[in-house]
Amino acid sequence: MGQSSDDYSNMGVEKMNRKDYKAAITDFNTALEIDPKNSSAYNNRGVTKLQMKDYIGAIIDFNKAIQLSPKDTNIYINRGLAKRDVHDFNGAIVDFDKAISLDSKNPEPFYHRAYCKDQLHNYAEAVQDYDKAIELDPNDYSTFISRAASKFNLKDIKGALSDYDAAIKLNPKDGEAYYGRAIIELGSQNNKTKGCEDLDKAIKLGYHKANEMKGKYCGILSENSDDLVDAGVDKMDRQDYQGAMVDFNKAISKDPKNFNAYYNRGNLKVRMNDLRGAIADFTKTIQLNPSDTSAYANRGSAKADLRDFQGAIVDFNKAIELDPNNSDLFYNRGSAKEDLRDIKGAILDFDRAIELNPQDSKLYYSRAVAKVGSKNFEGALTDFDKAIEIKPDYGMAYYSRGMVNLTSKETKDKCCEDLKKASKLGYKEANELRKKYCR
Repeated sequence: MGQSSDDYSNMGVEKMNRKDYKAAITDFNTALEIDPKNSSAYNNRGVTKLQMKDYIGAIIDFNKAIQLSPKDTNIYINRGLAKRDVHDFNGAIVDFDKAISLDSKNPEPFYHRAYCKDQLHNYAEAVQDYDKAIELDPNDYSTFISRAASKFNLKDIKGALSDYDAAIKLNPKDGEAYYGRAIIELGSQNNKTKGCEDLDKAIKLGYHKANEMKGKYCGILSENSDDLVDAGVDKMDRQDYQGAMVDFNKAISKDPKNFNAYYNRGNLKVRMNDLRGAIADFTKTIQLNPSDTSAYANRGSAKADLRDFQGAIVDFNKAIELDPNNSDLFYNRGSAKEDLRDIKGAILDFDRAIELNPQDSKLYYSRAVAKVGSKNFEGALTDFDKAIEIKPDYGMAYYSRGMVNLTSKETKDKCCEDLKKASKLGYKEANELRKKYCR
């Protein structure tokens, strides 16, 4: 039995999750060649393009997905995010409006719509949307932080402080909330002591933007190479990639032997999709610190993303030599071997990863997929079973197990049960297959 459009779409999702975006696009293209009306393939290809920063291409795919599935809330949310990223905030709001009309119990479109209204300086309406998002999900501390900023812009200082307090109560390890509260304390509240205390807490939690404020209001800022690396990591985490690049470059200028600066700049270049530049930085890291396991591992992942699987395996081999008890390294090497169609070698690596980390559901799932590739369907089913046992809400595992059961008339009922479960867990491809095979 040949592979269906949904099979290729599913493989594309797996590759997208591994950040192998180009290979994922190829699978989605094949899925659409087989079935040009597969809305999930358009949506997933759009999400992949969004990750690749091809925002216009993503919007085109979401448009087509909506034509085919006009009542799918998530597609409107995804298109809204793409429009947001090209600063079409009004267009994004229209999509979030539609998502809310389809599912008014989902906090996500309320949150994203509020963000867009913030960008349009419509702070009062943004607060209303944040209110609704918090009503639907009162445990998301980040929404309190965002609402605090909107209230601050409305000069509702008391309300902003209350929201920062709530965010800190929900997550006392988030530096941004301490930083936001410190800004108010140092300004409107004229409370330097408490403001500087909050800046200290933010800095200790890795929110290095607070370091700049502390230097301005609470003392002299030290800017050595390591401080700049820390500041760059913080900016990278906040997706301020240009600011992070400036900090890492400065750190290297101050200390050309600071291997952490090269390493983190390499990670930044991966996020910016400059994979060759990242490989150069990881190589420099290794030259300065030959025992840096993570540099070999990340260079291997970058090579794999460039489809240099042989080179990736060489790096994973070295990383494993340095850290032979790291299950992720065996998993990554196994994935590279699978991409080279060395299924036997991939399974051996997944075996070792499972020995080291027997409670990681994704390892069983990956080994199951490899066993499907070697037509060991019985072994694959056993591994899918184990993945689901460890993670009962593993929608993709139910879906994939269902696809294996679909290959036999005797197990078709089991297939339909799995597809039903996967659908309930939000795995949309399963719902479409249920309609096709389980009437």
